Amino acid sequence: MQVAQLKPEIPINDTSNPRPSKWTNAPPKSSAPGTRSHKSAAATPKAFPPDTGLLGVDEGAYWSQMQAGVDWQEDVINGLIKSVVFGFIVTWIAVFEGYDTMPTSEGVSRATTRTVVHSSLAVLGMDFILTGQASTYRVELYFDNIGGLKVRSPVTVSGVRIGRVAAITYDSTQYRAKVTLDIDSQYNFLSTDTQASIYTAGLLGEQYVALEPGAEDAVLKNGATIRHTQSAMVLEELIDAPDKVLSERADVILTSLKRDSGVIRNNPEKMRALVNEQLLPLIDFESM
Repeated sequence: MQVAQLKPEIPINDTSNPRPSKWTNAPPKSSAPGTRSHKSAAATPKAFPPDTGLLGVDEGAYWSQMQAGVDWQEDVINGLIKSVVFGFIVTWIAVFEGYDTMPTSEGVSRATTRTVVHSSLAVLGMDFILTGQASTYRVELYFDNIGGLKVRSPVTVSGVRIGRVAAITYDSTQYRAKVTLDIDSQYNFLSTDTQASIYTAGLLGEQYVALEPGAEDAVLKNGATIRHTQSAMVLEELIDAPDKVLSERADVILTSLKRDSGVIRNNPEKMRALVNEQLLPLIDFESM
């Protein structure tokens, strides 16, 4: 093992040189043990965080769940807007308090306290205003079994994302799971006889709520309850009784066809979407 040695003569005017390697005989970097292996390991970064092994999850599934859990408009854009607004407010308050304070220790202390208090109140008030202007309305629904449904899971109509799951609680009066949905205000066409079902994206993907509008003219308002629901499919039930599940799904399709015959007759895409939502998950399962 080579050791760095100090050269015998160092000019007086160079003793303050910030590069001590200039005056030492240090061994070459390539001779340091482990240097080459460390460099090669650093040159090949992993595409996903290495901690997924500790979490006991697949890297692809972990990344997919992260992407599904983040809404670009709701989380990223709104977060940036709030950061800019809050930063401007806090800066303006700090400048005003600093300009208006007395140049003494007591004055600076008082100005600091006033800045913290006023900034906190202003940020809380603006956050309430910005959040309260969210263009969504809420509906409630009840399920016997929600499976692996989580808060922030997508809400779709014919495969198009129209909202997210806002809250999941247990109703002790009905002994069922209560799910609250946040629906974008632009999708205000959902009829009062809309049906809600919990599906899985693929065999092992995340679960989401799929809505199927009915034929009623009246539409859901903020705080309304969706009465027609279908609980999540449990994998064990599919394995034990696939014929029963297929029969139930066929009944759902027939009921929807009878109820929406006029709408489906003029809209073949609705028929295709209905069959895909009800049967494709089971067809994929059976083929595997």
